[in-house]
Amino acid sequence: MRRSFQSTLLTFWVFALLCVTAHGESEQRTRSDVMRKSVTVLLSTDTSGYNLATALQYAVAQLFRETGPFNVQLSAYVLPGFSPEQTAETHASLVTDIFSFVYMEPERISLFLFDRFAPGRFVVASESLADPPGGELTSIYLENKLRNAFGALMVLYQNQQFQWLPGAEKSEVNLAENSDESSKRRAAEAGLLFRELTSLQQSSTYVGANFGMARFANAGSAASTVNFGAYFGVHDVWEKISLELGLEVFSYGLARLDARYRLPIAGKYVNLHLSAGVASILFNLTENRGFDAANVEVGQMLFGPGITFDIPLLGAIIRGGVTMYFGQGNILLGNYGVSYNINI
Repeated sequence: MRRSFQSTLLTFWVFALLCVTAHGESEQRTRSDVMRKSVTVLLSTDTSGYNLATALQYAVAQLFRETGPFNVQLSAYVLPGFSPEQTAETHASLVTDIFSFVYMEPERISLFLFDRFAPGRFVVASESLADPPGGELTSIYLENKLRNAFGALMVLYQNQQFQWLPGAEKSEVNLAENSDESSKRRAAEAGLLFRELTSLQQSSTYVGANFGMARFANAGSAASTVNFGAYFGVHDVWEKISLELGLEVFSYGLARLDARYRLPIAGKYVNLHLSAGVASILFNLTENRGFDAANVEVGQMLFGPGITFDIPLLGAIIRGGVTMYFGQGNILLGNYGVSYNINI
């Protein structure tokens, strides 16, 4: 009920914003529109739980109208992807000079802008929503954040401070740079956009599943079996540290709790995590030839480190990693998996 009431209040300021400037807009319409750029505001994405997608779309359209020489329209068109070809297709389908949209999540609000006269490039500006006064998102606070983000977006746009899309052909840059420098610059700029879009999709929690190999040894004997697992995690419980709870099922059932530290790797698509965890053997599932099941005692606690490589893919994360647990017996887990961000 409280969230619904807050959503109603937040929606109200959008329509108030429209009404305040309606009179001034009607006077401006008498001017010639020949030199105005056409702007299409796409439907916003709101993962914050306040259900403000439509309200934000109208608010941004009004901010464009206030700003200056723009003919503004709204559209429910969905951007098919972030490649140069797909953004060019969007410009052609909408018959517009500029298209823009808002992405709002619990911790941040971001505005994107694509201009058909700057093919293969884009502008983005963001504002944090992590510090609302009193801990609650109010209409005044959100309006100020949206206006600040829009103002920053317009400054970047007017100064032509674009970023390159992954795969964009920078022919003008290539004329002035040798091939090695150009390739390095393209990779760096593509990585910036990739991380930006990935972070927009990331929620605070995630779930996943994995499969791989488990090898366990004790008392001079060892065995290997296929392993299946599932896990639930929370991103950034502390700075760069996440917590993950999982269940691994091979010849035994192993419950684990790992703390994962994210190592910053500038300009790379892969995230590297180092982990330290504690685990417990819950049950024995099968016997293995040449290995006495009693060598790994049910109920024992194990401890150990791990290393994981994560490849974020706009919501999904492909994972590969190795973990070693030490106790009465040693257990080595090598897994591949996939996880998805969720909102709870």
